[in-house]
Amino acid sequence: MASSGPFGFAGRLARVSSLEAKLERQLRELQTGVKLQDEELRKVNTKVDAIDGLSFSVVHLQDEAKKVKSMLEKLQSHVKDMAQTNVTAWVLEVNNTLTASLQQLQAGLSNSSTEDEKLTTRVTRTEDDLAKLSSQLDSHTSAIKTLADTLAVHQNTTLSALQQHTAAMSEALEAHRELRTRVDSIKAGPQQGAGAEAAGAGAGGAAGAAAARAGLYATEKYGMM
Repeated sequence: MASSGPFGFAGRLARVSSLEAKLERQLRELQTGVKLQDEELRKVNTKVDAIDGLSFSVVHLQDEAKKVKSMLEKLQSHVKDMAQTNVTAWVLEVNNTLTASLQQLQAGLSNSSTEDEKLTTRVTRTEDDLAKLSSQLDSHTSAIKTLADTLAVHQNTTLSALQQHTAAMSEALEAHRELRTRVDSIKAGPQQGAGAEAAGAGAGGAAGAAAARAGLYATEKYGMM
């Protein structure tokens, strides 16, 4: 072939190009296969994880089943023991215990009723005593009020008497001062003679009368001589 040249480069180049295209196609197919294998592997891993979780659940359920079986065995053993026990005797014992408890409760209620009656009696007596004490207190209050009224009247009477006595004593002192003035005037000048003597006699009479009234009032009120 002349077109191929002396060394056949054109044919070789064509074969190389064809080989490259084939290798590229195989590479793409290989990459696609790897992706598909990765997807399948992920799916397998998911299934494996699910299986592992299911296995754990199965193991847990097996443990729970063992526990339930053990509890059932204990319950069956307990039932057998109860069947072998004298149930009638046990029922009688429980009945006797309940009867004794009921009797104790009734006795306690009876004692409580008795104590309530005693307490009611005491309360009644206390109420009666309080009523009597209240009546006595009212009587004492009335007596104290009467005494206070009497003392008030006596105080008013005594105060009035003292005021009257003070007025009488003031009148007597005034008459005495007037008499003293007249006497001093008589002593000072004989020339006043008869007029001064007459005035002195009048003043002396007034002072004597005032003193007599004061003495009489004091004698009547206080027993003074």
